[in-house]
Amino acid sequence: MKRRALIALGTALGVLSAVFAVMAVLRSGGLTDNVTGDLSEYGPPEETETPADATPSPSAWADAFPAEADSEPAKEPYESPVDFDSLKEINADIYAWMEIPGTNISYPILHREGDDGYYLTHGGDGEKSKDGALFSEDYNGLDFSDPVTIVYGHNMKSGNMFGNLQEYYTNEDFFKENGEIDVYLPDRKLKYHIFAAVPFSSFHILYYCDFSNERIFYAFIDSVYSIRSLNAVLDDDVEIRPDDKILILSTCLKGDDTRRFLVMAVQQSTD
Repeated sequence: MKRRALIALGTALGVLSAVFAVMAVLRSGGLTDNVTGDLSEYGPPEETETPADATPSPSAWADAFPAEADSEPAKEPYESPVDFDSLKEINADIYAWMEIPGTNISYPILHREGDDGYYLTHGGDGEKSKDGALFSEDYNGLDFSDPVTIVYGHNMKSGNMFGNLQEYYTNEDFFKENGEIDVYLPDRKLKYHIFAAVPFSSFHILYYCDFSNERIFYAFIDSVYSIRSLNAVLDDDVEIRPDDKILILSTCLKGDDTRRFLVMAVQQSTD
């Protein structure tokens, strides 16, 4: 019995010695504090360099590829060179202004709702006038968004209104060098390119032609390009499509009041 007790005592002492030895090693390495002590004294782990092939952070991508809004200047709001407020005080029917660079044509465009013939005998100020004014009819809206918009004006011997239109655009050289029409609205400017100047039938184009129908649209354009006359000038390089916006200037044909002279243009851009 005594021998067994001594053996057990010796075993216990050996185990305790081993435990104390392990604790001494742990304390000397600071590992005990990592388990039960204050972590603040050890501070954050050391930073390491990001490998060259690591995925950049979102902020890094932002620096490399700045937002599109930052790279493009903001578009300035449109300011019309035409004082529509003052014009409307003179006549509320004024809704646009037309100018053809290289010509004497620079006039307001008017519309009298319910009275399409009013501006045949009244000027832009609304007063009686043999010159009349440039005007559109109820068949068109006032924003030039219809497939075809027609602006009418007298062919005056004085050259006023559309009096020189036929003289201008039956000249091929003039046609080529002065092929732009500018239309000013209160909120934007529309630019048109002239592609045809032709004598035409006097039938009412907008009454008889539904230009929302592609077949009718193409038939009308084909009829224009098929005209053969000394007074017809055409730009064959312009391709007209049903989704284009066409502007037609219409006046009497000199030498034949039963027919019309048309200058036709396609909308190119909006400012």
